[in-house]
Amino acid sequence: FKKGGFATAMDMGFPVLPVTVNGSRRILPKKSTVYHSGPIEVVIDEPIDIADYLPDRIDELLERTRSVIVSNFNPEYPSRRGP
Repeated sequence: FKKGGFATAMDMGFPVLPVTVNGSRRILPKKSTVYHSGPIEVVIDEPIDIADYLPDRIDELLERTRSVIVSNFNPEYPSRRGP
């Protein structure tokens, strides 16, 4: 969550699109170059309108975006079902 991307969205008048990827750590573990096959889930949430955010409120926009992404994060994906 770097401010540059959010500042660019504000300058251009573009909404911010929160995207969460679940299951990718099982596919490509952190600090590894070996990947495995398996399912991932991409959650695309509603765009966040930047019209209510002035440049001095960039931290609020960043935190709102982070909150949406975290709310969609599922560390158990894909969840195991049954015994």
